[in-house]
Parts: sequence; structure tokens; C-alpha cells
Amino acid sequence: MRAIVVAAALAAIAPAARADSFEAKAQGAQHLKRVEDLVWAFAAPCDSGDDTERRECRLVRDARAAAFAHETLVVEGDPSAFEVRPWDAARKSSRLTLAGCIRCTGIDVDGKTWFIVATTGAAHFEGGRAAAGYLYDNALQFADAAQAERWKRSVAHARVELVVRVAPKPRLVVDGRDALALEVLAYRVIVPCDGSVVAANPPSEPVAAEPKQCPAPDAVPGHEPPVDVLTPAMIEDAMHPIYAAARACAVEHKLAGKVKLHVTVGQDGLVAKLEQVGDFSGTAVAACIEKAAKQTHFPRTTQRETSFNYPMTLP
Repeated sequence: MRAIVVAAALAAIAPAARADSFEAKAQGAQHLKRVEDLVWAFAAPCDSGDDTERRECRLVRDARAAAFAHETLVVEGDPSAFEVRPWDAARKSSRLTLAGCIRCTGIDVDGKTWFIVATTGAAHFEGGRAAAGYLYDNALQFADAAQAERWKRSVAHARVELVVRVAPKPRLVVDGRDALALEVLAYRVIVPCDGSVVAANPPSEPVAAEPKQCPAPDAVPGHEPPVDVLTPAMIEDAMHPIYAAARACAVEHKLAGKVKLHVTVGQDGLVAKLEQVGDFSGTAVAACIEKAAKQTHFPRTTQRETSFNYPMTLP
């Protein structure tokens, strides 16, 4: 009889435990593949074409907005919102953060850039990227910097999934830029290769592994076969994130001008030295360039170091 009573008690509490999970929050939600469709429903101007076309556009737009306003949605977050910070030797840990943005660098909808942020705090911009309060902010212990770097590389292609609904007042203007606000009901950061969950709230079960998403050993950052020299195409590819960060920062701070970077890349593909000459000395733009350069990886080479000049006109 005691066993029956205990089993009944466990059965009674089991549904409540299962309800507090990412899977439960996502149950019955609409999986939205294109967040552009969501932004369009709340932001489309419907001002092109003749009067009939504009009227039809508004009818479709308003109907979609009304439907989305009552839906729970599952959307893919911006992968760059999840960040593994450099290993802290004093604390023997790396800080892991998930920024409160769903599209941090903006998306184009009908020729206009929109940002999508979470309602986790006052929306703002950091280095040209939209942000709000952190969804996740924690630290993970590592024995040394090498172990931390290996783990960081293993989650380099992590994917962010969020269960959201449209905020009561979804349209925002943040620092003169248009944004859409979503309430995050649940989130998880998963590694597609093995299906592991790096961070989640509420807790999430592992997902099905996707072996095809596993990088080949040579494709893991830092493990590619070294090249003899950095070609112009390799340099341009690696410098693109630096230019994008610099341009976004210049727009944010309403600055314009020219800068010439003298970049020295080490044999390991990391920026060993960066010199800036031009109009942005001592400004936030220079700081943005410096930060982006520290996060940039070039292909490894057989050369001890490679130096080049890279001019930019901003914004």
C-alpha cells in the first residue's frame, strides 16, 4: 500500500516538473522560419503601388499583426548573441553570456533596417549592435586557458532558439533606430553537432544530434592546415567583421572619417599588433575596431607574421 501511495504522489508531481521545461513552453507554438515576416506585419509602410494595392497591403499586414499578437512563436536567435568571453586566469573561468537581442545587427525589411530585441531591460546599442538585458550570464570553470579555448571552439557553431511572443507595444525607437520588442518565454543554446544544451531557461533536454553539422577536424577554428601566404581574398574575408563593427560604431556615434589600419597577423592567425592612423583616434570607433580585431581569426600560415595596410572610410 505504501508503494502505491508513493507512486501516486510521484505521478501527481511529475506533470508540474515536466511543465517547467523549454519543450513545454514550445509545445503548440508556431515555428517561424523568417523573422522578417514578423517585422513586416508590424512595420510595413504599405505606401507603394496604387490606392488599391496599398489598401490590400494594409489589410494583409494588419491581419498578420493581429494573428501574431496572440501567437506563441519559436524563432532562431542571432548566433552572435551567445558569447564565450576569454578565460580569466584569476577566476579560472570563462564568462558565458546570451545578449537580449534576436537580431543584433539588424535585418532589412522593405529597404529599412530593423533590430529585434528582448524585453529583458532597456534596449540600447553597444558597438553598433542592439542589446537589452542579458538572458543568460554565467561562468564556466576551466583548468587552464588551453582547455577553455578547446571548449570555446567546440561550441563555435552553437544555435540559439527562443520561445517568444510579441510585446504589448512592440515598436521601439532606440537611439534613433527602429526596433521590434519580443517577450522571451524560454531560450536554449544548443550545439547541433552532438545536440548538447549549453544554456537554457527553463531547463531543456538534449536535442537530436546532427552529425552533418559537425565540422571536419581541419575545419575547426585553429586546426586548419597552414597556408603559405595570406591572399587578398583571405585578408578581405577576415577583415570584414572588423569593418562591419567599425561602420556600425561610426553610425551609432554619428562620426565620419577615414582610418588606415596597419595590421600584423601572427603565425597562429590572430592579430598580434594593430595600429590606427586617421580621424578616429581616442574615439569609440577606435575602441570598436580594437575589440573586433581581438576576435578576428585569419588562416594560419607558415610565415612567422604577415603585415598589411587596410584603409577604411566610415560610415
